[in-house]
Amino acid sequence: MSAKENLEAIPGAAAPPTKKNKVEPTAQRLILKTDKGFAKEATSPPDTDWVNEKRWLGALRLAKHVVYLVVPAGDPFAAIFEAAPSWRRDREDWLFLEFGENGTLLDFCIRCSGQKMKTLPNRMLWRLLMCLVRMCIAMAWPPPIPAGTTNPQHILEVAGAPPPGLLVHNDVHSGNVMFGSLVPGEVEHDLTPVVKLIDFGNSQEHIDSIEELPGVKQNLFDVIGRTMLDFITLDISVSLAIEPGVVSRYSPPPVKFQVPGGPELTTYGNNLTPDDASKPDPYPSLDADLRSIVLRCLAEDGNDRPTDLAALATETINAVTQRDVAFYGNAVEREMIISGTYSSVICSTRGLHSLIHGPQRRLQ
Repeated sequence: MSAKENLEAIPGAAAPPTKKNKVEPTAQRLILKTDKGFAKEATSPPDTDWVNEKRWLGALRLAKHVVYLVVPAGDPFAAIFEAAPSWRRDREDWLFLEFGENGTLLDFCIRCSGQKMKTLPNRMLWRLLMCLVRMCIAMAWPPPIPAGTTNPQHILEVAGAPPPGLLVHNDVHSGNVMFGSLVPGEVEHDLTPVVKLIDFGNSQEHIDSIEELPGVKQNLFDVIGRTMLDFITLDISVSLAIEPGVVSRYSPPPVKFQVPGGPELTTYGNNLTPDDASKPDPYPSLDADLRSIVLRCLAEDGNDRPTDLAALATETINAVTQRDVAFYGNAVEREMIISGTYSSVICSTRGLHSLIHGPQRRLQ
């Protein structure tokens, strides 16, 4: 952002009142986040979540499927604190994030419910899955920042050489998955927008785990398994009810699933399978391969999850590029239907119930 641009700060979850520095009529909308403790009392120690947020967003700042950390030239808040004591100026307990114009998964599901939608077209689901796979790859192999580059571009995440990293998001839910924009010319994002992961305050590396690939296994369960349940069922209560190791009326036990051409496993994807063989399929139009991926990601045993992220990405992108309307033979898979869903549901999610905790305000 140049010094001539107008910075319009919109408070985030813990943001104190701010001001708008208006230089020219153009604007870049941003989310402002601050350390809650610092906002209340500048002498308080840094919040652990806050430290994590800054650390991991910095490490992942080139990842296309993670919310962008914005570092504006001529930070207006740095100017605000110039007159403050030095011990306060040095804290820099704020950051700017890109503004999600199309809201969160929570907003999306609320809008779909209002329109009586039951599920989404397979071609849309495959593209959404591809975004989630990219998120997992980003956390396993954060895109390297080229040396000497002043303005590096965000890139599609690609699996690297083993072993993958140990980073786990630890707070995946419908309020922490955000819709970006369409990207014309990108097959993964021309019909459906980029989906991004936000809020890394609880993220951590599982460095003490004796399990093999602990980060990948947990992210597969949370980022792909839980989120795809939300996208398929359009009911966020389904994924919220999953509590591995806990059985109650609200948290059903895992069920058996026979992987086509593979082993039988136990999975928490109960809502994607009939209660027994005599009952109808709850989602008869759902692509069998896509269903299998989601059920494997939700496997009770982490060793049954598809931990080869490169292979998972290849399988998913092949489905995105090769499974067209003719493949499914269903009119709901047409581009016109998917584009209509984008226009009527995703572009209409302006409430931002989870991205901004509380009413949206512009402070003059």
